[in-house]
Parts: sequence; C-alpha cells; structure tokens
Amino acid sequence: MEKIKITLEINKKLTKLYEGMTYQVMPYILLEDKLQIVESYLESLFANTDVTKNYLTAEYSLMLSVIDFCTNIDIDDEDIIKKLVATGLWDDIRKSIVNYNEFRGELDKIVKMKQFENSVSSNLNALILRIYDFIENISELDFSENGMKQLSEGFEKLSKNVDGLKNTFGEGAPEKKSRGRPKKNV
Repeated sequence: MEKIKITLEINKKLTKLYEGMTYQVMPYILLEDKLQIVESYLESLFANTDVTKNYLTAEYSLMLSVIDFCTNIDIDDEDIIKKLVATGLWDDIRKSIVNYNEFRGELDKIVKMKQFENSVSSNLNALILRIYDFIENISELDFSENGMKQLSEGFEKLSKNVDGLKNTFGEGAPEKKSRGRPKKNV
C-alpha cells in the first residue's frame, strides 16, 4: 500500500459560547499535560491521612489543571471551583474535551495501581521490621517453656504479616490479561 503524508492540527481550539461568555477549549488533553495533571492529582490524593480532604483537593486540582491546560479561562479567582461547578461551566468544558472520559479512566487505573503499590510497600515494611527485630534479639532467646511460647506467639504475628502480604498480592493484584487469541474448546 502506498503511504501518503498527512498534516494534522493538534492545537486547534474550539470557540464556545456559555451564557453570553466566549471562551476557547482544546478538544484533547495532550500527553505532556496528562502527565502533569496525573502527577498533581496523585500528590494531592496521597498527601496525608485525611482521605476526604485529599480526595476533594485532588478533584479540584484536576479541574483547575484541565481548565489551565485546555482553556483560555483565567483561574486566578480563589472561588473559581465553586463558580465553575455551580454554573455548569465545568460540565460544558469537560464535555468539550473529546478524550476527557478516556483520560479519567486512565487516571482511575493509575490511582488503583498506586494504592496497590502503597499496600505492598506497607506490608513489606512491616514484615521486614518484624524479621529485623527477631534477628536482633536472637541472642536473648529464652529456650524455657515460657520463652518458647513467646517465640511461637511472635511467629504467629509474623505469619499474620505474611498472610496480609499474600492477600495484597492475591486479591489486590492487577489481573493479567491474555493478549493472544482465545483458546478453542475441543
């Protein structure tokens, strides 16, 4: 097949009219912008232990980043998020970006992978600390009946960490998908 040269305009902006206001929006979130938006979202989402605050901050960060990268709307107003959501302008912007839903799906997958990574890391750290404590105190082992009972209890705790790690890998691990053709039933 003979190849042809094509010219594509990536930066073509759409002009939108919303309640008497004219603004421009890029119909696609570009890859380099996606990377920055994801990084900002993850930083906000996993910032500390206040899950609710982190989630809302990450969502607002996502909105502001998309508006900043994909529109010509000035977002220097402190209450812009409230106004954008309350007026419906955010929905209009989001619907104008053709690959927004695809991007949101990618972002949700990345969040799940990060949560899995954090879970594995946490379980491994706990296991390593217990093993380290055991090795550090091995010279002080008491081989009496009471000492052996305590040692057994220590191994049970260690076993629970290993079980937690198994659960993390077993239930939380991303599924492997076959990339070949489906097998025929014989």
